[in-house]
Amino acid sequence: MKATTTDKIDLNGYKTRKEVLEKLIQQINKDLELQVDIEWDIHGNNLYQAILDKVAPVVEQLIRQGNGGVEQLLYKIDVSEIKVKEAIDSAIETDPAIIFTDLILERELQKVVFRMMYSKSISK
Repeated sequence: MKATTTDKIDLNGYKTRKEVLEKLIQQINKDLELQVDIEWDIHGNNLYQAILDKVAPVVEQLIRQGNGGVEQLLYKIDVSEIKVKEAIDSAIETDPAIIFTDLILERELQKVVFRMMYSKSISK
């Protein structure tokens, strides 16, 4: 059986799939202890951006509190320090809340997609 790593999965195709984004919201709500709710019909193909827009203020608040909350969150959801450093060093975006939120959503999406892929390969 071929080994699959989440870092090698192209996530862009999954960012527009409603069933994946529903699971992403569930994962975010679980890991970040939030109640993110998205109105699907309003956002059309911009659902991923709508999720980012909902989570970014939470991350921004953690940054403002300044007690290591963002670092704890990144550790909790398993965003590697290397990814954080790379994102900060290469970011076009200058808002740290957006940079960290993007990393968080990417990692949560990786978890969802990997879980979906793994469960499909098991059920065959």
